Amino acid sequence: MIYIDDKGHVISDLSEDELHSFAFKIGFKREQFVRGRLFHYNCRSSEQAGYVMSMGAQFITTIDIIKKLRVVREKESKSKGLNEDGIKIYKI
Repeated sequence: MIYIDDKGHVISDLSEDELHSFAFKIGFKREQFVRGRLFHYNCRSSEQAGYVMSMGAQFITTIDIIKKLRVVREKESKSKGLNEDGIKIYKI
């Protein structure tokens, strides 16, 4: 699912791939993507945010965006064998 908050942050609670796919479909520029602990795209205007919602993004609070992104990051880290800091874990 794609979400947007009142600051224009657009995220996916499924994966980074889903987010990029959605962003490509609606015409976001790659420079609008922010990589970091909480990956997202930034809307450049209220009109763009309105368009994102019209294309199916669900409006949620910024705090809920952070919570959802943390869950996604944890899932992706576990699938790659990483701990919460992104460090590879080896079993001996």
